[in-house]
Amino acid sequence: MVRDTNRITLLISMGRPRTVRTAANIQKVKQRHDRLRIFSCRKIARDLRISRTSTQRILKDDPKLKSYKKKTQPKTSEAQKAKRLKFANWIRTNFRKEDTLSFLFSDEKMFDIDGVYNSQNERIWAPSRADADVKGDHSPPNSPDLNPLDYCIWDEFAGAINWDLVKSNTALINELKRSVKKIRPEVVFESCASWTNRLYRLKQANGNCLNK
Repeated sequence: MVRDTNRITLLISMGRPRTVRTAANIQKVKQRHDRLRIFSCRKIARDLRISRTSTQRILKDDPKLKSYKKKTQPKTSEAQKAKRLKFANWIRTNFRKEDTLSFLFSDEKMFDIDGVYNSQNERIWAPSRADADVKGDHSPPNSPDLNPLDYCIWDEFAGAINWDLVKSNTALINELKRSVKKIRPEVVFESCASWTNRLYRLKQANGNCLNK
């Protein structure tokens, strides 16, 4: 056979045996996907006691799935759109751009040891974008697209957190305290400076939700 083909066909792989991407782990991840569809790779990895990258590899290579960000937009009625436009017009009429830089924006965000709850961490694993689309809803009066914390600062904050160090609630609190000091001042300034531009874009969008 070797003389005819110049190669040897092995019945058994000579490489190292699989220790993580085993049939059992693949089946467990598949069952979790079939049951939940929306989940955190970090949490599955911790439950199965394997790495996050191994979990991602199983999802991508075995069921042939892709990771999609969960998209949500406020569902605004015509009355709510009118209120948003009225607010934008009031700001543009009564305040100069430099005045808006002294505005104090407030918001809240949920953190736990599985990560910050936002669209970046909540992924939908599906074969295609069409299969991943889900309907979302926010309270329109909150207008997250008009709050620098929502459309910019929270992402900056979450990106500074070293989640590998977060093993308990105490560790989470300590990491949040450390990471908030890592938020770049220029990012905060740019997000607030661009706020008035969003108000102009809101008029062009007829009061509809703005994309990031």
